[in-house]
Amino acid sequence: MSGEDDLRVLYHRGEYDMTMDFHEFANMCRERSKPTVIKGVSPDEPTIINAQGGKQSKTEYAFDLIYPDAILALAEVLKKGADKYGKDNWKNITAAENFNHMIVHYYAWLKGDRSDDHLAHMFTRAMMLYASAKQQEREK
Repeated sequence: MSGEDDLRVLYHRGEYDMTMDFHEFANMCRERSKPTVIKGVSPDEPTIINAQGGKQSKTEYAFDLIYPDAILALAEVLKKGADKYGKDNWKNITAAENFNHMIVHYYAWLKGDRSDDHLAHMFTRAMMLYASAKQQEREK
């Protein structure tokens, strides 16, 4: 079976966004299968020794510093958005639009509007801004 035949099986089993045609699905799969190099995660990273004498690769990340409630709020806003607008609809929004909406949520919160969790929406729009701006940079 060819790679395209494998994709057709997945496509017809419904393992895709229902608004996607087959060629969009195939392009998405090809994009996801491209090799990725994550900074600070390779066999060539320098070795460090922790306070207990344990040796490990040095990392560029500090996930232990992430505030869990912020990540939960991000996931909740993304879920509500997916339910309302469709999964990954946010990827069709430009960096400029994400920036504008992020600032709107900031000012709504700043002015005391508590009708929505504006900080969670601001944080989510910041994530979307980062992703959309990086995508726009890659396309240049």
